[in-house]
Amino acid sequence: MVKNLNKERGYFILLSVVFLVIYGLFSLVPHWNFETNALDLGIFNQQIYLYSHLDWGPNTVRSVATLLADHFELILFPLSFLYWVLGSYSLLVVQIMAVILGGTGVYLLVKKETKNGWYGLLAAAAFYSYFAIYDALSFDYHNDVLGYMLLPWLFYLVSCRRWGWYYIVLVICLFCKETMALVTSFWGISILLFDEKEVRKHGWVTLIISVWYFLGVVRFLIPYFNQGEFDHLLSFGRFGGSITEILWNMITHPVWLAKLLFDDGTKLRMWGLILLSGGILAIFKPKYSWLALPIIAQKFFSENVNYWTHFFHYSVGLAPIIVVGASMAIYSYFQSDKVRKVLFGVLLMANLVILVLVGFYDGSNVWRIFSKEYYQPKYNHQNIVEAVEMIPDGDSVSAQNSLVPHLASRDEIYLFPAINDANYVIVVLESSDMWPIDNQKSLRKIKRELLDDSGKYDLIYDKEGVYLYHRSTQI
Repeated sequence: MVKNLNKERGYFILLSVVFLVIYGLFSLVPHWNFETNALDLGIFNQQIYLYSHLDWGPNTVRSVATLLADHFELILFPLSFLYWVLGSYSLLVVQIMAVILGGTGVYLLVKKETKNGWYGLLAAAAFYSYFAIYDALSFDYHNDVLGYMLLPWLFYLVSCRRWGWYYIVLVICLFCKETMALVTSFWGISILLFDEKEVRKHGWVTLIISVWYFLGVVRFLIPYFNQGEFDHLLSFGRFGGSITEILWNMITHPVWLAKLLFDDGTKLRMWGLILLSGGILAIFKPKYSWLALPIIAQKFFSENVNYWTHFFHYSVGLAPIIVVGASMAIYSYFQSDKVRKVLFGVLLMANLVILVLVGFYDGSNVWRIFSKEYYQPKYNHQNIVEAVEMIPDGDSVSAQNSLVPHLASRDEIYLFPAINDANYVIVVLESSDMWPIDNQKSLRKIKRELLDDSGKYDLIYDKEGVYLYHRSTQI
């Protein structure tokens, strides 16, 4: 018995280490190759730099007085100390470790609930393989990824009746992003509906804390920092202009609401991924699958078509909910150990097949980490490094999209072609990533008009398409 237990734990540790390496290759290599983005890694890198210097803002990448005016993500305060250790890689490393933490929570929960560590191991493998995790890792860093990775621990701590730790994790989860409160409020309702009577008081506490936190943040705190507005309601403008109006229109128009879930081919394809990745089984365990509703609502009711796809980070919250729900359904509805193992294997294989077949927002797929070209910069890496090293620490800079995350450790960093009197401007003419500029012809024209012909900047570095300008001292 002890030997089997140690063997199973050893396999879980090995599994986690393997996926830790895969996640590292998936997330860190693009950053080293200057292939991460101003929106959003550049935004967050500048903010942890500011917080690490006890400064609120402004965040010049996001163009807000403080990032709390955009989303209420208090988790960045304690994470900011990592800036001094890991620099621009800090948050990427945190995100990777958070996913491993989430997988550990899945393993422990399924192991405890099924009293079988091998089921926990298979569930963790399915979780680590879930397509939405790779979508999130391929698109920089986001704080809600951390929050979603804490969900299995909320489930586990309720199962263990470890209430002190439960409320600590709940608060950390809420601090990751205000939208996490929507999910945790559904978890509070789930405790009320599906747990024992003596536990239900904690469902009420969870629900009350979550609802009041969400309302307090979106109605008062974010508007306080953002001149009275909560801009993200605009994505749901078809329902109304306030939280009350949006909720009322959703409640009173159920047929219209239901149609919006399926009114586009992109949404239907997303539904296919949700169901095939374990959603078909998870439906039969509503204690957990219920929590997917606010995530699906945010995706499909938004007017932003990017939300409807599996791209970016908008689906990552489904990973712990679907995998845990499917795992618990397998255990609850099938008594044969042989059948359970087969179904856990099917869950794992389904997620591996989906992962192999889907592509990510940049056109790549999971096989990219096995390609030699993936590790080779798309343009002159050494020249970019030389130019970047010429820019004094803390001095104001305007940089292209993929350079901003590396240069965000300063009070003023702007996304080119916005310059705003920056002392330095760096342009990579041959870059494949010119966003928000449409094409290289436009980039050349903007470079010429803003920098070469304006007389405001002197060219101080020019090598193989990498240009560094310094504000002219004669102006």
